[in-house]
Amino acid sequence: MDFELQNKTTYSDKKAVDVYDTDYLRPYEEYFFENHIEPGMRVLDLGCGVGRTTRFIKDRGADVVGVDMVQAFLDRGMQVHPDLDLRYMNAAELEFQDKTFDVVLFPNQGIDCTHPRSRREDVLREARRVLKDDGMFMYTHHNSTALPKTKRTRKDFMKNLLKLRFGYHHRTENHENGDLTYAFNNIWNEERFIHDAGFSVIDILANHDQSNKSSRLAVGFLERWPMYICKKSK
Repeated sequence: MDFELQNKTTYSDKKAVDVYDTDYLRPYEEYFFENHIEPGMRVLDLGCGVGRTTRFIKDRGADVVGVDMVQAFLDRGMQVHPDLDLRYMNAAELEFQDKTFDVVLFPNQGIDCTHPRSRREDVLREARRVLKDDGMFMYTHHNSTALPKTKRTRKDFMKNLLKLRFGYHHRTENHENGDLTYAFNNIWNEERFIHDAGFSVIDILANHDQSNKSSRLAVGFLERWPMYICKKSK
């Protein structure tokens, strides 16, 4: 099955566009913006959707470009945020020159919609290519070892426990507007993946603990969507 096409179709539904047409930041996104986004920076917002994070980045005075592969998201974004630079583009095939951006981010677990794993590797290579020397890359992803907190996530956890799937794998979830297939991985495998792509990991944060006081063990088993703050290695 073409999971990328499946996800694009599901996200293109009007219900999905309405859901993602929101105005908020998660706590660790606020932390990242406050500490790593400065006026005058060039920032690339991958998987920008309707422009949720792009809006806040621009309001901080940065020169930001948002890209996404769901045209319905971009159409809505250009309606509600006509001042934003939003473009249709594949994160694995970026149309920018080398060393263009100070910061590249891929929030909201968007990288997990990339299939197969080789395309995910392409995303990290492209992010590294368009980053300036010592540039910063941030993204969040689905944590395969996060302990479940709801009835549905407990069911998914037991299913994967029986299959011993806690490394890199895909799961298809049924959402109101259709099926979505995401990649999952544990934070220890993901960190090795990041190093292999030419980045050093600065922080791995839990959504509600931006002080970085949580141990890797706590993040690995309690945070559903950990945030990786990485720096381009030389």
